[in-house]
Amino acid sequence: MTGPAGRAIAVKRVKSTSLNGIGVLVALVMLFPIAWMVSTAFKPSQEIFSLTPQLTPTHPTLGNFSEVIGGQVSGIGSVWLFFRNSLAVTLATVLLASLVSLLASVAVARFRFRLRASVLVMLLIVQMIPARP
Repeated sequence: MTGPAGRAIAVKRVKSTSLNGIGVLVALVMLFPIAWMVSTAFKPSQEIFSLTPQLTPTHPTLGNFSEVIGGQVSGIGSVWLFFRNSLAVTLATVLLASLVSLLASVAVARFRFRLRASVLVMLLIVQMIPARP
């Protein structure tokens, strides 16, 4: 095709290809730290603290994982202690939030009070507005 229609298709194809290329480049830049972190997890200490860093470990090891799970890395406890503490905080938060929500929903559903419709509309509006980061 020649003429304006052919040029429009060519411009659209170039634009699409360049946007896809930029997207792939941004994805690679964003994923590189994750790849580096996973690679470092399998490196022995000598390779981690080497002056010439390499992306892939030359002598991969699972020793780092056993040290973390065994609690030998941090002097304050094993990973299971941290997991148990996080689980306790999460459960307490969920139970408390559920209790408060249950009591509030019973109050709104059962009792007739002044400005009840306004409170319900405000709750609906607050749920529709996205949170700010």
